Amino acid sequence: MSCQSIIELCLLTQEEAWDLFKRRANIKDDCSNELKGVVRNITDECKVLPIAIVTVGSALKGKSFVEWKSALLKLKESQPMDIEKGLSNPYACFELSYNHLSSSTAKSLFLLCSMFPKDYSINKEDLVRFGNGILVLGESIDSMEKVRTEIDVAINVLLDSCLLILDREQESIVKIHDLVRDVALWIARNQSQSFLVDRKAVPRLLMENETVKDTKVISLWDLEENFKLSDEFHCPTLTSLLLHSRVLKFEEPNIYLGGMKALKVLALIRFSFKWSINMWYHRETWSVPQSIVQLTNLHTLCLRGNALGDISFLVTLEQLKILDLRGSSFVELPNKIADKKKLKLLDFSDFSAYDFGDIEESRALSMKGYNVSSISSSMNDLFLSAELLQLRKCRIDNKDYLSSKVKRLEFEVCPDMKFIVDDRIKAKSNNLEIEQVFSHLLSLELDQMESLEQVFQDSSINISLQNLQSLSIEKCPLMHNISFPKASNLSKLKKLHLRRCRMLKSALFTPSIAQTLVLLEELHIYECSKLKHIIEEHDEEGNVLGNRNDGYSMSAFQNLRRIKAHYCNELVSILPLSFVWNLSRLECIDVTYCHNLKYVIGERKDDWVSLYQRKENKSVEIEINLPALKELYLYSV
Repeated sequence: MSCQSIIELCLLTQEEAWDLFKRRANIKDDCSNELKGVVRNITDECKVLPIAIVTVGSALKGKSFVEWKSALLKLKESQPMDIEKGLSNPYACFELSYNHLSSSTAKSLFLLCSMFPKDYSINKEDLVRFGNGILVLGESIDSMEKVRTEIDVAINVLLDSCLLILDREQESIVKIHDLVRDVALWIARNQSQSFLVDRKAVPRLLMENETVKDTKVISLWDLEENFKLSDEFHCPTLTSLLLHSRVLKFEEPNIYLGGMKALKVLALIRFSFKWSINMWYHRETWSVPQSIVQLTNLHTLCLRGNALGDISFLVTLEQLKILDLRGSSFVELPNKIADKKKLKLLDFSDFSAYDFGDIEESRALSMKGYNVSSISSSMNDLFLSAELLQLRKCRIDNKDYLSSKVKRLEFEVCPDMKFIVDDRIKAKSNNLEIEQVFSHLLSLELDQMESLEQVFQDSSINISLQNLQSLSIEKCPLMHNISFPKASNLSKLKKLHLRRCRMLKSALFTPSIAQTLVLLEELHIYECSKLKHIIEEHDEEGNVLGNRNDGYSMSAFQNLRRIKAHYCNELVSILPLSFVWNLSRLECIDVTYCHNLKYVIGERKDDWVSLYQRKENKSVEIEINLPALKELYLYSV
């Protein structure tokens, strides 16, 4: 690359290095001279290298004087002999930061990050999947959500220690500095956990089999078409093998896996966790190496962006917990795959990582571009056993997703689907079976469902939604009604988000359903231009609502914190008087571009006149208090 000019970046001066170290380590100017002297010496050991100063300062922040002295001694004594001249001090600094990590999970995760190439954007979900079975986790970590939580905590520890860097634009991405990555590889080698990441050195190393016999991780990216891992290769200690190539066929005789009996993670991939259609380079079908059946300890199998053909071998992998086939095609999902009790995550999709919130799923199924109407019996079994179900661009005619087990249900761009729950549910054998539908559902997300008219076709069906915590509906242009079942008990609903449902006319809740909203915290409605009321004006008998003696729950909306309504041009009112007696936690009312809004509270002038008349007769007391209100924003209403 030619440049018009070369700008030389100078090292920090001694005083600049001292100021930076003080800021990172939180050293005050009025600290003792004894501590100041030790800190000065540690700063000198960092050799005015900013990244070394930042990591060491972060590692020692808040430590006692004794720990500072101990750190100085270790830095002076720890001068790596196998490091090229000029890097021994920085290596010692990073090793000190690593040793000060309080979490064994963070230490193992730090080493795991070195398996990715230099300057690589590491998706957190890849750390979850590639780290499963090899990271040091707590003994009670028995679900994928607990694994994610544990890894998130470890990532935060590494970010605080400046050993990892958070991407400024994407919170799901972390990075590792090239020099820090080199240190991680060096530490792994010193701990007899050698990582082989240099693809150029592989041919020579594979010929010298002794060199790789103690290797724990092999991670080789951008492999050429002539790469081979022959049957002469034996690595009995290998726990993780990741091979990335846009051109290589991952099949025998190119790849032989029989000499890796301890392997727990196998990834043969063409792209990382996030990808686009432009990354789909190689579509020629190839056969998965038959030697894979010898991997009796395999926990994670990741085959991304491949035309796989026959995958019947999957049923032989008894220890499999994660099966990641993102962007891959295959002839048929093998029978009995749903019977694999240890399988926790099955991913057929190509879209981004999901946020599970409080859901601890034991089995997840994610698909894109399938005709669900013609799926095999084995796939149908997976539908019925999935606790997280994500469907994107799928044609859906049957309703096998109406399971009592599903906890999180997500639809995106599924064409020709008018209802999520239609009249065919009545064909179930008995009323008790109908009651079990969605009985464990915690979250429902609908996005870009172009044909959706109603969520529930018939409000008389006996479904209560008693565990639903979150409902999000976006960009459903034909939806005119949610039509919650009359039996709905939304006492656990915390979040309701509606966006760009421009044909939505009917009120969201009947009064009887609204009275169950005791935990609702967020009510956000954007660009629902035809919506007039959030709660219906009349109850089921046609009586007008308007006072606290109507019999509706005094506890409804008691946890409501935020009300936001933007660009709802026909909206007349937010909440009727009957439901505003207990808004003690309401912090924010934000209403903008709702041109026909007449009342934030109440629905008609007569409501207030009647209320004041009853107050004069002492038949009712007015107790509308908003003690927690911090923001009241009314614009263009």
